[in-house]
Amino acid sequence: MVAIEPVSNFLILEAYELSTATSLALNRQEQKAKEDYEVAIAAHQGNLAKRNAFDATWPCTIPELEREKALTQNAPELEKKCRETKVRFEATTDCKQRAREARCGIANDYHPFDLKTGKPIESSDVQNRLNEHFKTLHTIADEAKLSQGSHDRIAKAERVLPSMIATIAFFWCTIKLFAERLGCSEEVTRIWRDELIASYYIARVAQRQQKADEAKRLKELSKSILARARSPDRPFGQLPESLRITLEQQAQQAADVFQRSSSCVEGRNGQLSLRHHGLRELTTSKLKALRTIHNYVIQREDGTTAAERFFGIKPRDLFGWLLEHLPMPSRPRKRRNQPDLI
Repeated sequence: MVAIEPVSNFLILEAYELSTATSLALNRQEQKAKEDYEVAIAAHQGNLAKRNAFDATWPCTIPELEREKALTQNAPELEKKCRETKVRFEATTDCKQRAREARCGIANDYHPFDLKTGKPIESSDVQNRLNEHFKTLHTIADEAKLSQGSHDRIAKAERVLPSMIATIAFFWCTIKLFAERLGCSEEVTRIWRDELIASYYIARVAQRQQKADEAKRLKELSKSILARARSPDRPFGQLPESLRITLEQQAQQAADVFQRSSSCVEGRNGQLSLRHHGLRELTTSKLKALRTIHNYVIQREDGTTAAERFFGIKPRDLFGWLLEHLPMPSRPRKRRNQPDLI
């Protein structure tokens, strides 16, 4: 089995810039428009209450036309203000919702597989989808008259787009090279590439979903794609069991090639940063020891180490290896008897 290094990108940085550029400003605009609308409604309702109260207590000696004119002189202006503030409040709410959908669309469409159908997506198609979302954000920024700082942040996030597309392209190039080494027929290779990898990739995406209904949908999609690939009527399902197990293991490894963030190393780097903060310095020997423990000692819930998952075989026991290669520690120096002090 050939080991493949995971790919990482800048999606977290982009999400931060876009959220800062649009979410905060649009939230403030929506809150201000909501407050203005509530004030206009309160003023209009207060005027109606006054009209009703005055109508009941107005002296009968005053002519009816003068009384009606006095009661309704502010009504048209207040009703107009209610309509205007309502339109502005609805507009800001719509902009906020569209911006949120565009930001979520960038995250949802930045995958090598379509999360709705499970079909593979080439880098050019991903680029078209992401460009549409950025175009929507630029339009919203113009409509909402956001500050120049917001426009600059959107442009800053958009500058990451070529690297994101290059990551998708590199993923598919890596999968292509990996598929050429399988030595299988064209049909089996296609199923391995478009269905097995897609199934395991979508299953991993489902594990990171925060919404239960979306996670359930992705899990069901993953299971259906995997069941279709394993069907006995198809070429992959007719392969020997040992070969099918090997191909599925390689598909799982290939599904881990595409990483949407640097989370694959943040855990280890975080621990090293914590140790560095406490010890003020990490020597070369100390760093090598920590790296060895991380790769050969620490185990996941399934009992596998990082080295085993990377190389595909179980390494030798580290403690046994140390017993064979490290010299026995020397005996401690005999303590001298101290003379009695007079």
